[in-house]
Amino acid sequence: MLRRDFLAGVVSLPFTGSILKPFHHGWIPGYQHYSLCSFTDYKGLGKDKIACLWNPWEIIHGSWIMPSQEWYDCVSVVAGCALDMLTATQNQPYRAKANSDMIYAGARNHIADDKTKPGIRGIDAVKWLTKYGVLLRTKYTPYDLTKYSERTCRYWDRRGVPESLRKVAKQTPLLKYIHIKDWEQCRNAIASGHPIIFNAAMGMQNSRRDRDGFCIPHGKWYHSWLLAGVDDGKRPGACLINPHGSQWGSGPKRHNNPNGSVWVDKRYIEDQLKNFRDSYALCSIKETGKRQFFPWLK
Repeated sequence: MLRRDFLAGVVSLPFTGSILKPFHHGWIPGYQHYSLCSFTDYKGLGKDKIACLWNPWEIIHGSWIMPSQEWYDCVSVVAGCALDMLTATQNQPYRAKANSDMIYAGARNHIADDKTKPGIRGIDAVKWLTKYGVLLRTKYTPYDLTKYSERTCRYWDRRGVPESLRKVAKQTPLLKYIHIKDWEQCRNAIASGHPIIFNAAMGMQNSRRDRDGFCIPHGKWYHSWLLAGVDDGKRPGACLINPHGSQWGSGPKRHNNPNGSVWVDKRYIEDQLKNFRDSYALCSIKETGKRQFFPWLK
């Protein structure tokens, strides 16, 4: 969603008292009827536990800084960030951040079956990453993919991803992702170190966190969030990082959640997972074997 449109919508709320229509941030809802695999290996791993996937990133790279989407590309921005976070949780080699422009353009031009409006589904993004792979924010002669902006995102959307870049991307495909459909799968995925592309029709007009760090959803946004933390204790919930940037949100924090994020109660998370079924945990970029030790799991 364009920043000016988003701000205009939020400013209008006190005067209108309601939302006339949902905000379209770039996620195109699409109920998925299939299951890719299950978490049998991690059954019950996150029960009554706390897991915060920004911790391994910050140990290695410093503070987690969420980018701010500039186009209807929330799904691809979140997918790129999930890949970045995955490199830290799995101690993978790291050269640069994932290029979300290529995820957006690639999914729309080579995966999605409808380009009548901007945006993609969650399944489009993970299918692109599985079939074609990951490109980074770096230079691939003669292409310079280091910068992100609305202009570059729209340019690659029109052009598609060149064959030469697709060949490079195929060297590092996403090997495994899991379709997340309920709270238990969500909780266990995060506890196993797998960040989630969480797609929901859930608004957050009041981004002020309460004393526990939580926000109560209000309104409807067709939006993608990086689900990067879970707390399955006294007040079960998940931490959602918003691709509107680190300035979004205010108020007390919980488990030192990153700027630009809020905690949301379990019941809202599960409701969206069950209603839309277009959320996915990213599990591995290359074969690493089972992980037996999770230092970010309390």
